[in-house]
Amino acid sequence: MTVACGTRRMSDAFALCPKCKQPMRLVRVVPALAGHPELQSFKCRACGEVTTRPVEDVERPR
Repeated sequence: MTVACGTRRMSDAFALCPKCKQPMRLVRVVPALAGHPELQSFKCRACGEVTTRPVEDVERPR
């Protein structure tokens, strides 16, 4: 699932937890800075697992 949010895309805004396979929620976005990609952190409400991953395919308005 892809959700449009302002000038960026948030992929898998409700990703599945790698531990318990329950839906995870997007809890934090760290903007891209100095050539590094944007980071998205997800947290599982069921087991508390936290996953952070880079977002490489950011769409910019033209």
